[in-house]
Amino acid sequence: MTTYTIEPVRETLCGSFSREFAPVLTIQSGDSVHFRTLDAGWHLEPFPGEDVKWRQFEPRVKERDRGHALCGPIAIHGAQAGMTL
Repeated sequence: MTTYTIEPVRETLCGSFSREFAPVLTIQSGDSVHFRTLDAGWHLEPFPGEDVKWRQFEPRVKERDRGHALCGPIAIHGAQAGMTL
């Protein structure tokens, strides 16, 4: 069993779910994935306080990144519809 870490970079982030998106990683049954992601608003750090500019992740792709910041998708080798992940 292998443990993977997914970091929030342009290649791993998307703002919606779609089967059209290619997997950023394919794992085997029993593997683990640790995700480090942004908050829902695509911010790069915790709220810095009043009167401080809150930095957001850039660049964003308008058609792909409309929703919350998500990491993935992840494919599981051999997984089929109806299986519990």
